[in-house]
Amino acid sequence: MSNSTSPEAIWAEVVRRKMGLPSQAEFHALEEPKRTWAHYMLNAVERGRGVIGMLRSHGWREGVRFADVGCAYGGYLVAAAEAGASEVVGIDVDEDYLRLGKELLDAHGVRGRLELGSVDDPALLARLPTAFDVVTCTDVLEHVADPAITLYMLSRYMAPGGRIYLTVPNYRCPAWVKSDPHFQIAGITLLPPAQARATAYAIHPWLPRYSVGEYHPLKWYRQRLDELGKQTWLLNAAPGTLQEVAGRLRQDAIEIRRDINRETHPNLPPELANALREAVNVWAEELLADVDPVDPDPGQIDEYGVQTWELLVVRG
Repeated sequence: MSNSTSPEAIWAEVVRRKMGLPSQAEFHALEEPKRTWAHYMLNAVERGRGVIGMLRSHGWREGVRFADVGCAYGGYLVAAAEAGASEVVGIDVDEDYLRLGKELLDAHGVRGRLELGSVDDPALLARLPTAFDVVTCTDVLEHVADPAITLYMLSRYMAPGGRIYLTVPNYRCPAWVKSDPHFQIAGITLLPPAQARATAYAIHPWLPRYSVGEYHPLKWYRQRLDELGKQTWLLNAAPGTLQEVAGRLRQDAIEIRRDINRETHPNLPPELANALREAVNVWAEELLADVDPVDPDPGQIDEYGVQTWELLVVRG
């Protein structure tokens, strides 16, 4: 197959069309956050391959029944099919995402089932033919109306012995406080949803929509899953010794607090700029109080130091 008709080339043209770009346009020339959005779409399959590859050490086997909840462009479905899944199902609330997902699956020659609906809709669960051995739900929980209900419904998708792989951006990690994962806006993850929405539209008035809801600490997610009788493991850790991570966290908090007090975005009205400064100052004080530089608590390092939590959830 020539490069011009490779799955990657076909998908790149789909991404250009989605973003209103001319054929062969260079993605690196886009302004933020559009450049980040473009590369997120382009790398959908590679992200899926990375996750499925990691899951080979955590229960993946040939013939698994696989579902991706919040599947967006379907990259995980392609990767799961490549890795020998017997069934791949993608679920999303966005019809446009599912149309794009079908194009990605077609480009890679993958037969998969795409379902329009919300994971917390019992009618959707009733339509699905089987329980699933492996379920992925990545960067979704911060977008749903009630993450506790979503976690409950996700647990109902699991077959006996099944696994769920969850990822959640850590809204208190300095990296995301400095520049959030969705809009590259400093401090926005620390604001209540209504103020965060107003801030996003003030800085990026061209935004077609704002769909971020509530963030919660790691402890909150683990408690909800424990209440559902599920075992959870945090699969990733901040790099370095506890003392090294604690030192970085404290220094980052001091620098981010200094920068936000010095300057906020010029498009922000005074009331939003003040709310942003206050939220960052409170966060910095809490981090400095919680993270001991000499004898850091590993739990607090997980709470602040891991940029995006990767959780493995197991049904016994």
